[in-house]
Amino acid sequence: MLKPPDAWCSVCGTQRPLKLCDFVVGYSWITAKDEEGNMIGSFHETCDRCLCKDCVSSLDYGGWDFCPEHYEMLDKIELKKSKLDKENKVATHDYQTGYYELWRRSK
Repeated sequence: MLKPPDAWCSVCGTQRPLKLCDFVVGYSWITAKDEEGNMIGSFHETCDRCLCKDCVSSLDYGGWDFCPEHYEMLDKIELKKSKLDKENKVATHDYQTGYYELWRRSK
């Protein structure tokens, strides 16, 4: 288990953090190889706000943890996806990789 940073919760400021926000804020690609010679490839940057047990919001699947601001954004992303569906478009978001895709559904 990783030791949380020596800081206070970035939301309430009264407790020690136990989690970091997992919301994807950036994407990168690297062509370097790891110690075993495998290509590293794509990776994503996350919010990483320090959160205590009272301020963290988690999804029921995947074990992802979010700060209050980014948890609220998830509802907006879902709302946007439902609007795209009405326009006969498809949007997907993989919470693990952070990959977001949009295309027109074939008829």
